[in-house]
Amino acid sequence: MSEDIEDKMQQIYEQFRSDLASGTADLYYDEMELLDVFDYAGDVHDDYIRTETLLLAARLFPNSDEFAKRRAIFLSSINDTALTSFISDRIVDLSDPIWAILQCRAINPRDEHACTMLHNIAELGFDTDESIIQYVSLVKYLNQEQWLIDNLDFVRKQCEYENTLLFEIARLANTNPQCNAAIKLLEELTMSEPFNINYWGVLAELQANTGRYSDALSSIDYMKAITPSDAE
Repeated sequence: MSEDIEDKMQQIYEQFRSDLASGTADLYYDEMELLDVFDYAGDVHDDYIRTETLLLAARLFPNSDEFAKRRAIFLSSINDTALTSFISDRIVDLSDPIWAILQCRAINPRDEHACTMLHNIAELGFDTDESIIQYVSLVKYLNQEQWLIDNLDFVRKQCEYENTLLFEIARLANTNPQCNAAIKLLEELTMSEPFNINYWGVLAELQANTGRYSDALSSIDYMKAITPSDAE
């Protein structure tokens, strides 16, 4: 996701939060705006705004398939039983990668079955940031991070927004064995988008977690240098 798009999503998220706080009557946002609010709220772990978005969307867009997916995504963050019940009560399009991801999570496959399902889902292709984010989340849920690292070249080819995939994989790593692999991905990202503050921040954290303190300090210094003065 480009910084311009992320900034736009943040602005509409903040506007939505402000409108809620002011008690604006007859609150209205179009479907794409609400989807952006929900997705950004998920990025910043704001379940209050996610809930309010779903409630408003249920009134304004009751037949929206996109918001049906978001409801399922929200339920998956609560418990597996809620997601399974929601999926079982609907006829979903499994050629859609997000529905395929959610069904896989409801099934909760293990070992080789999990790897096979991850491969088959990737073959559908990912044409949105959210589908990539949910795919990497599924990989983590199934404890198949190493499978993703081993099959990264294949999965990358299925993504329209390759940098989103690399960044989400890197965010998975902390003190995990995949940490060194994630550092390589972040270094690649900072080469392609050298003014992206988020990339440098995550890179510095991963470098510190692997004992590369000098490199981490260098990354922090660079991040500070490119941070706008009004954001400091």
